[in-house]
Amino acid sequence: MQHDLKLNLSSRSTTRRHLPAGLVLLLGFALSVFWFGWQGLIFIGFIAPPLLYLASDRWGSTPSEPMRTRPLDTTATARSSGGTDPKPREPMQHARTLFQPQISTHSGMITGFSAVPACHNNMNTDMAAPLSATEIAKDETPFSHFSSLTHALHRAKTLQRTSHFPFIITCSLSTEQVDDVQLPAKLEWELDRLDIKPATLRLALPQQLCLHTPPHLIISTCRDLRTLGCGIALNGFGSGPHCIEIIQKCGVDIAIIDPSLTNDVDKHPNRRRILSAVVAMAQDSGVETLACDIRTAGEHSLLSQLGCDHVQGDGIAPPMQIQEATTWMHTHSQKLTRMPSVVGGIR
Repeated sequence: MQHDLKLNLSSRSTTRRHLPAGLVLLLGFALSVFWFGWQGLIFIGFIAPPLLYLASDRWGSTPSEPMRTRPLDTTATARSSGGTDPKPREPMQHARTLFQPQISTHSGMITGFSAVPACHNNMNTDMAAPLSATEIAKDETPFSHFSSLTHALHRAKTLQRTSHFPFIITCSLSTEQVDDVQLPAKLEWELDRLDIKPATLRLALPQQLCLHTPPHLIISTCRDLRTLGCGIALNGFGSGPHCIEIIQKCGVDIAIIDPSLTNDVDKHPNRRRILSAVVAMAQDSGVETLACDIRTAGEHSLLSQLGCDHVQGDGIAPPMQIQEATTWMHTHSQKLTRMPSVVGGIR
């Protein structure tokens, strides 16, 4: 029945399209015979075919079919009709920033904090588990949007206000941000707006850069960031063949050792020798070293013996919110002041 209805509509549209052209031709034929007699027939014979062709083409271009509408969203229809959605939408999540402290293996003092991204679920008031240092080094999602980096800077400013001594905030960048030629300009504007000194910010390059020769765009971006006054770190040091090249060309001042080299290093002699070579390689390049994802006191002690400059991980302190980080920072500082010190040197 639908097919018959379509044929009927098509025939009606064809009739509507050719009827005006026929009326015009008939009217012209009558007027020509009335004014010019038989000579009008010759005149009509010459001009009728072009007129008929033009008229048919003009009316043929008019849409003869009803206007097509956009297909309905089946999922929306199912929701409105009370049906079940085949792909339920996940609850909205907001980026949150936690802070994990870094301490010096030489003095035990706090040297900085790493901004660690976490997600807060609207459907649950509990804080989701923060990303580990390994995931931060490998994942592309931390601070993949500049708004997330702005949020981290805003929270970092609040944390810095509660401290009585300066420290550096380390933020991991994604490959997308490093490829953005406007990153230095955007960052300069944000730092000026938030009244944050660029020297208190360190930006960590993604680990994926260790696998390839750094392109000129990234080298230029790092040069502009250093000119701005920010520090440059490299995630995943020791995981790729181009780590030293990136340090030299991008102006890296601290190498973040790949966590796969530090996990359980105190239990594996072979891994210990590899880690010792990696630390020595960084020292020969003139950069400091940071070991992340430290879980045990044995790892911490061995890294100190090998000459690693800074350590960070759950074995020292987990990622914390600003209030918790502030409390931990003051408690740790008080512990250091209570430690006995050698006066006058060792005799």
